[in-house]
Amino acid sequence: MFGGGVTPSTATTTTTGGTTSIVVSHSAQSSSTQAQRGRKEIPGFDPDTSTEARVINTYDLDPGTVNMLGIRHRSAYNKYSGKKYKEAFDEFKELVNMYNGNYLSAYWAGRAAHMLKNNEESLEWMDRALKINPQYKPASDFKRDTLKK
Repeated sequence: MFGGGVTPSTATTTTTGGTTSIVVSHSAQSSSTQAQRGRKEIPGFDPDTSTEARVINTYDLDPGTVNMLGIRHRSAYNKYSGKKYKEAFDEFKELVNMYNGNYLSAYWAGRAAHMLKNNEESLEWMDRALKINPQYKPASDFKRDTLKK
């Protein structure tokens, strides 16, 4: 779909005290190149316009890693929805650190930072989401409509 080869990725899973962490690493290609080249398609779904957790299903990762990222993302989103913005922010940040192509969690980290009244950090997270995926409309819209007033 986007041309070029897919950069191989590896996932390392670590469990400590009941908490499972996944770190996904790629070769030296930029995150935005990885996000665009290796993206999986879901018929009728445009991940460039969605803020839903299923965006994660389009990431070019093994199914177990996609599942774990999805579970953790939904947990962070539930915290955000429950107005636990600091907890949500920390978890979204951790998700981006687990997989550097995770523009969805970068976007939600920016939303949580905004709810914590930290517009500068919110802008940094929106910029990070756009660096990973320059076509990600929710981040560009939020940046334009909310942060640039």
